Formats: sequence, C-alpha cells, structure tokens
Amino acid sequence: MDEQQEKPLPGGAPGPQAEPAGEAIRELALRLLAFPFPGGPDPGQAELVVGKLAASLPIELPLPPAARVLGTFTRTPHWSTVVLDVELSPQEVLAYYRQQLLPAGWSEPDDPLRHAGGFAAGMPYQANRVLFCRSARGPALTVQATGRQQAPTDVRLELQSDPRQSPCAPQRRFPGPAQVLPPLLAPPNARQTGLGGSSGPDQAQSTAILATDLDLASLARHYEQQLEGAGWERTDAGCSDPTAWSTWTFAAADGEAWRGLLTVLRRPDLPGRYLLLLQAELRDGEPLGGGGSYGVLSTGYL
Repeated sequence: MDEQQEKPLPGGAPGPQAEPAGEAIRELALRLLAFPFPGGPDPGQAELVVGKLAASLPIELPLPPAARVLGTFTRTPHWSTVVLDVELSPQEVLAYYRQQLLPAGWSEPDDPLRHAGGFAAGMPYQANRVLFCRSARGPALTVQATGRQQAPTDVRLELQSDPRQSPCAPQRRFPGPAQVLPPLLAPPNARQTGLGGSSGPDQAQSTAILATDLDLASLARHYEQQLEGAGWERTDAGCSDPTAWSTWTFAAADGEAWRGLLTVLRRPDLPGRYLLLLQAELRDGEPLGGGGSYGVLSTGYL
C-alpha cells in the first residue's frame, strides 16, 4: 500500500491529505499569534516572515551591529514586531537606539506604561523598555531588550504606525494607582501576579499574590526598600508571623499629603505563598468616594 495514500477514517471516510510540516507549523504559529478577539484585528491580515525584516514595514529600522533577525510578525499593516538576537547588554541596546533615532528627529516621550503603579507582574520592564516617537501621530517604535543567561539579548522592536491608536498621542492622566502608588517589583526568582485594585480621588490600592523562598521579614524589607526609593517615609512597622506590616507618609506629584499601608501575609496553608496589599489614602480631608476598580483573572499560582 502506498504510504502517501490517504488512510481511511473510522466509518470509511477518507483521511485528510498530509500537509508539509513547514507550512503546518507556519499556519499554526500565525493562528496563535493572531488570536482573534472581539474588536481586534482581522487574523487574516497577519503575516509571518522568518529570518528577515518584512518588506511591508513602513519605515527603515536601524539594526545593532551583528544583530541576528529571527523574523517579523505583522499583525496588521500598521502593527509589526521584529525579533532580534543582539550581542549587547540590554542597556547597550537602548543606548544604540537612542544614538540612532534621537538625532534623526525622533523623541523619547514619557512611556504611559511606566506609570503602572502597585504590584507589577513579571520582570522589571521599566529598566529595559523605551518608547520612541516620530511625531504625536506616530509612527511609534517600542524597544524592549531582555537579558538572558548564556545567550544573546532578546530584542523586540514593536512598530505602530496607525495615528488613531498611537501611544505617542498626549495621554490623559487619571488619579489613582498609576499616579499615587509606585511600581513594586518581585524579588529575584519569585513569581508575582497582580490581582488588581481600586482607585479614586482620595484612595488607591493594589493587591497581588507571590510565590518565593524568602522568609516573611526579608520579603517585607524587599518591598519597603522600593517604597523608600520612591520617596515614602516609614512611620511604623511590625512583623509577627504570619503578618508583616508598615505604615508610611508621602507626597503625591501634586504635593498633596498621603499616608500608606503595606501588608504582607504569609499563607500558613501553603509554604512559600504570600498575599500582598498596598494601599494609600489622603492624609487629611473627608473621604470623597467614587473612583473605579480594576482586576485580572489569575489561576494556577497559589
């Protein structure tokens, strides 16, 4: 029997024709990368180019010396991501793009993602992520450089050219965690997942869950040092297993006086698991109420 012949399925129906492995992998990768969601881009517009820059890019992108181009994923005609391997440190990669783009008329505006306050998920992206803008309407180029052990730096160049959705447009600021709470990063080798929080004109809070090998006192000190680095002043503290807490005072960007509370709770039922809470409220004045909340769905961590 010819091995290439279709094999019948149960019930006598012929089996599907075998597809070349490379094409099947490419189709699967495109389908996964261009996962459809309501109101999102049409997955049929996606393009995956392996080993080189896509010819459809609207601008010429500078590449660091000896950079290896792994490929380009184009989600829409206005939104593409290029993946590189670069034999430079993340800081050197960002310095290279500043040297190339700023003299050419690009600017480095304040990246709105840097204002994400409270318990940050994942790694400290603030240190290795830069947004460049050609104008207030774009195009926008985000450079993300991530160091890897015993491997070249992973570099992602995200290019957005749709002026209607440009991150270069002036951002409207709202009060709440983004402006009141500093970003708090997980300790090394820990897994931190934000659970959300709430905000209003006179209060803000953020919660998270954490998996780490650190003891309660060391973990509390890890977050306290970040608050001190953000200009918060500790007024009191205590640690009695399973809870560590500290109280704070600080001034917001507009000069208003706030007070804060950090609580770290070790879960007695799960070793190495913690619940985290950071909250702040205006130091003086009656509560104004109002505001909003935000949250994420988290499973499988604790």
